[in-house]
Amino acid sequence: MLRILGCALGLLVLQPAWADGNRIAADAAWVLAGEGALTIVDVRTPGEWQTTGLAQGAVGIPVGTVPADVFVRRVLEAVDGDLTRAVAVICAAGVRSARAAGILERNGFLDVRDIGEGMSGWLARGLPLHDPS
Repeated sequence: MLRILGCALGLLVLQPAWADGNRIAADAAWVLAGEGALTIVDVRTPGEWQTTGLAQGAVGIPVGTVPADVFVRRVLEAVDGDLTRAVAVICAAGVRSARAAGILERNGFLDVRDIGEGMSGWLARGLPLHDPS
């Protein structure tokens, strides 16, 4: 089953329906973030952000380098306190983002998705970046 996610730069984006539960492809996350329907949270370290840049529109909030409650508070600030707001987490290759998704879900976030292919997938797809500074 395919779902039409939107139109980006004149290209129609088709994506499989969420067969993997909370996983989302990088290009689908980019389209939804561009439509204002999703907040992308990059959970890598600031050093990693400097190396590759952040996914376009993403907010950088590292996981594992700060206590979980601080991580949760910062993500909550990024979504203006709205636990129903869709959030997609991204790391380098999917390990930290899966951990971050679990932390958010256990703390009441209702729509958390994992960009499991990570920044490696984002970069391989040629999706846009922005400077983390």
